[in-house]
Amino acid sequence: MTDQTQLPPFPSITAPLRLGEAVPGFTARSTQGQFSLADLRGRWVMLFSHPADFTPVCTSEFVAIARAADRFAALDCALVALSVDSLFSHLAWIRMIHDRFDVRIEFPIIEDPVDGHCPRLWDARTRCARRLRGSGELFRRS
Repeated sequence: MTDQTQLPPFPSITAPLRLGEAVPGFTARSTQGQFSLADLRGRWVMLFSHPADFTPVCTSEFVAIARAADRFAALDCALVALSVDSLFSHLAWIRMIHDRFDVRIEFPIIEDPVDGHCPRLWDARTRCARRLRGSGELFRRS
C-alpha cells in the first residue's frame, strides 16, 4: 500500500470537473484494498462523501445506504464512499457499525486525505461544502 502522503500518478486536469463531465480514472486505498475506478467501467456509480467517521448522522446514513445496497445492485449501480479520515479509522468504524447495528458495509470507503484525489477532481470550494454536509454523485463510468 502507498503511504497517504505519496499518491500514485494522476491524470492531468486543467480545470475542476463539473457535473456532467467525464470522470478520469483514479486509484486509491480503500476498506476493500486498492480501489480503481476503471474496474467499474460501464456501470452506474454513486460516489458519496461524508465529513467524518463515527458521527451519528454519517453512521445513520451509512446504515441506511448499506440496507438499501441490494436495490442499488439491482440497478447495476456501484456504491463507493470517500472521506478524509484514515483507512484505519474507516475499518474501525465499519466494525463498530456491524457490532452495534448488525449491518455490514460491503461497499468500499476510499481514504482521501486532504491533499488526495478529490481536490484534484472537483472544485475545492465544492468539496469544502460537501465536507460540511456530505454529498452524492451519480455517474456512469464509460
